[in-house]
Formats: sequence, structure tokens, C-alpha cells
Amino acid sequence: MKTKEVRGITIISLVVTIVVLLILAGISINAVIGDNGIIKKAQNSAELTKESEAKEIINRTVMEFYLTNDYETLEDFLNDKVLSGKIDKVEKNTDGTLKVWKDNYSVTVENKTNSSNNNDNNVNKTIKISAIPYEGIYDGNEHEAITNVKAEPTDAILAYSTDGTNYSTKIPTIINAGTFSIKIRASKENYETKIITVIAKIEKAEGIIDESLRQKYDIISKLNIAIKKVVTKKDYLKEYIDLKDKRISNYELDRKLTEAYNIILEVKNDHEELNTKEFNKDLKEIDKLNETLTSCKSYYNSNTSELNKIIRKVPTNLVAKIHGYKIKPFFDGKNMQDAVIDDFKL
Repeated sequence: MKTKEVRGITIISLVVTIVVLLILAGISINAVIGDNGIIKKAQNSAELTKESEAKEIINRTVMEFYLTNDYETLEDFLNDKVLSGKIDKVEKNTDGTLKVWKDNYSVTVENKTNSSNNNDNNVNKTIKISAIPYEGIYDGNEHEAITNVKAEPTDAILAYSTDGTNYSTKIPTIINAGTFSIKIRASKENYETKIITVIAKIEKAEGIIDESLRQKYDIISKLNIAIKKVVTKKDYLKEYIDLKDKRISNYELDRKLTEAYNIILEVKNDHEELNTKEFNKDLKEIDKLNETLTSCKSYYNSNTSELNKIIRKVPTNLVAKIHGYKIKPFFDGKNMQDAVIDDFKL
């Protein structure tokens, strides 16, 4: 009997031990992989370190501005740092402050004016410069990088530089697609010399088409929300809103968004409640985007036509074949070779 009792106690002890071990194992696992576990804390720590490093770079860059007198404002200085890759981008807020980005982290700072040149007993007067840089679509032609520039006083001597060192009184020209930093220096006797930086841009037609279609989709999505508040029994634009989950060409997206726009106009005509200032403002934005798209598609198609002629023509067709160049479809979807629309993707 004692032997059986001992065995029974031993089995119970074993079961209790296993249960305790399982509980301890669960606690240990939770300590490692739980919401407050070691792994999660390590990940959070790594993320905080990354954020701290990014913000440290931004703050150091801002501090550099106060050590130089080559820039009139902090915004000018930071735009140069974007081009050099030190920071990612600079956004101007509605209150005049600047949001500076690095590795998806941002710091908001005041847009300071550099006053390091104003310490010489305020003897010299200040020159003001205003300039409008060129922004357009690549067309193969040269364009002046500055479309309009003014200085006060008006007889100040203006000079321009693309490298920050060599200046010329002739406005520089640009031709290729890209972003260009242009420094403008204004000087006059008994006045402080002022230097500002502006950014000129030439964009590829494909890129503008892509961005315009994205903006058009976003506005249509916004208008859809307004429509659904008024018309509750029918979802007019569901097919078009669901396009975001599909992989389609820009040609197909353009066609679908045009269909959606026409439906919106019809629904608006049938429901007076939609005739609001905000709704009409968004429709006007779509009209502007449509104008941009028409211009870009025309330019893209004209270049595609020239490219296809070269690819078909002897002897350049042999060179094209060696390098793998193929006939490109027009943006309107007309493909002379087959039914596949293989234009640039969304």
C-alpha cells in the first residue's frame, strides 16, 4: 500500500512540476516575444535610435545655417542641402515655418533670416531679390533657368551661378530633365551683397502624367465621399474607387477616371445639394489636371512617333534590334503591333 501511495505522490509531483514548467515557459516566451517583450523593446529601441539620428542630422544642418552668410534665409540654405542629399525635403507650412525631412522623420523650425552680415555697425543697406525659376516639361529646347527676377534697388548688379563659385551676369540655360540649383547674387556699392537660391525644374512627361493621374484619383475619391452623403441608395463610383487595388496601365486609368468624372457631373446636375463651393472647387482642380494631361500626352505621343520611325527605319532598325529597343504604343492605346497596352505603369 505504501508503495502505491508513494507512486501516486510521485505522479502528482511530476504533474505539478510539468504544470509549473509550462507556466514558467509561457512567462519566458511572453517576456521575449510579447507586446512588452525583449524583442518588441529592441525593435522600439532601434526605431527610436533611427528617429534620434535623423533628427540630429536635421538639427545639425539647421545650425550650419548660422555659421554661413551666403544665404538670405534658412529655406534657401536647406534647399541646397536637399540637392546635396544631406536632408530629404523641405516643406513650407501655412504659418511660415519649415518642416524638414530626413528618413521619414521631420522637425519643424522657424524660417530664420541670416543676420550675420548685419554686424558692421549697420552701415550698409539691404538689397531685396525676388525670382521665379523655370518649371516645365522636357521638350528638347533650351530654357532660361530664371523666368523673372527683380532686385531693389533696381540698379543692383545681378549675377548667376550653377556651382556656387563661378558667377556670370548671363542667366544660365537648362535643357535636360532634372532639378537645378541656381544662386542669384545682387550687389551694389554701399549695400550688403545678397545671395539667394532658387530651384529650376524640367520634368519628364511620363512623370507628370503619373502624378496628375494620382492627384485626379485622390480628388475623385474626395468627391465620392461628398456624393455618398447626399445619395445613400446607390454607390455610383465604387468601380472607380476600387481601381487603387488593381494593376492597370496609365492609359486605362486615365480612361476610367474620365468616365468617373463624367458620372460625377451627371450626379451633380441631378442633386442641387452638391452644388457647393468646395465641390465646385474640386471640379475645377480636375479641369486643370485634364489640361496638364492633354499637354503631356500630346508631347509623349509626338516623341513616341519619332522613336517608332527610327526603330522601323533601315539601318537604325538593326541597331534598335541589337539593343532591344521595341516599338512603343501611343498613350491613346493604339499599338500597331498587337493589342497589348504596355505603357508606363501606375
